[in-house]
Amino acid sequence: MYARCRWRPTLESLHGAASLAHAAFSWPTEDGTALAVTLRWNQRRRTRMGFEFAPGGAVLVDAPPGTAVCDVQRLLRRHARWVLRRSRSATGAVGPTDYVDGASLLFRGRRITLRLRAAEIVRLADETTLLAPAEHTKAAVWAWWARQADVLLEAALRESARQLPWLPCLPPWRHRYMASRWGSCSSRGRVSLNTHLAKVPPTAVVYVTVHELCHLRHMDHGRRFYALLEASLPDWRERCRALRGYAALLREPPPAASSPVRRPTGARADSLARPVAVCRFAGNRIPATPASIGIAVPSTDRQAAARNGALARRP
Repeated sequence: MYARCRWRPTLESLHGAASLAHAAFSWPTEDGTALAVTLRWNQRRRTRMGFEFAPGGAVLVDAPPGTAVCDVQRLLRRHARWVLRRSRSATGAVGPTDYVDGASLLFRGRRITLRLRAAEIVRLADETTLLAPAEHTKAAVWAWWARQADVLLEAALRESARQLPWLPCLPPWRHRYMASRWGSCSSRGRVSLNTHLAKVPPTAVVYVTVHELCHLRHMDHGRRFYALLEASLPDWRERCRALRGYAALLREPPPAASSPVRRPTGARADSLARPVAVCRFAGNRIPATPASIGIAVPSTDRQAAARNGALARRP
């Protein structure tokens, strides 16, 4: 769920390609204003460009190595209205914050005030105050958001599943902090959600979960996918527009001093999956309860989920 535009190299872009890590230029728009555009060459990209919009409205273009500025400008002209609309919606969007005493944070779409205390565990003192330790504050708060996401995202998935009569049970899922998308669905039928969703309103979270669950039927963003999304969540456009106001959250760097969260693996992880019931979907058996974050799905269930995803995409 992030901006992607198809691009193919031209002779002009291959001739005299820049060797710098990034380039910046100003792009004039139809309304007479100019957008600040930064072109960043990314070794991980091959044939597509990605667009990001800073809270101030500036545009960051993530492009394959060797992409020329003229190719980016051509793509900007082709999608001028979309770029301008996204840039305007990003102006004034919620951005990263400093984790100091009195800082304003987000939880479920509402503002909460951070209060630092010595040797304090992270907890909500009331609906508007979050207590946290004075040392390694950001790492502690991010871990607290992750614990909240365990409960909130599973509840959102179950609420979304009730709106999809063709989905008899939840697929395997997990959540983690991601920097470019709110969610994804793999070809094996596993849903990944962004832990940052614990910060946005519940209505926007449901939009993301319904969106990803619809990918169990249609992996692309074609007409059939949007027809299914429209039938499942008629007001998805309004929810999507609301979610765009929180796009700057994705660009917040992770805590520098934090260590990776240890997740259960092996036999212990399989025992924690707790497949208390089994349901049928497209002729295959998959667990009726999803795997929580960091909990591995048994191999037999992973294979069933993969077959399930392949069968669900057939017309």
